[in-house]
Amino acid sequence: MPHKDPTTYPYITYFWVFFISVWGGIINFKNKMKQGILVRFSLAELVGDIATSAFVGIITFYICESAN
Repeated sequence: MPHKDPTTYPYITYFWVFFISVWGGIINFKNKMKQGILVRFSLAELVGDIATSAFVGIITFYICESAN
């Protein structure tokens, strides 16, 4: 079986990892709105949640790949 590392994955794999991570950030933002943590819509908060979630998702992908 050939060795796989994150640089040999096709772009569609990264797209799915990124998409699922971004979706998690959006859901986190919606939950904050629903629970009343945020009183009104904040674009900065939404972008922050999406960016944080996407970053952690990609890092998690790399960690899981290195752990096999």
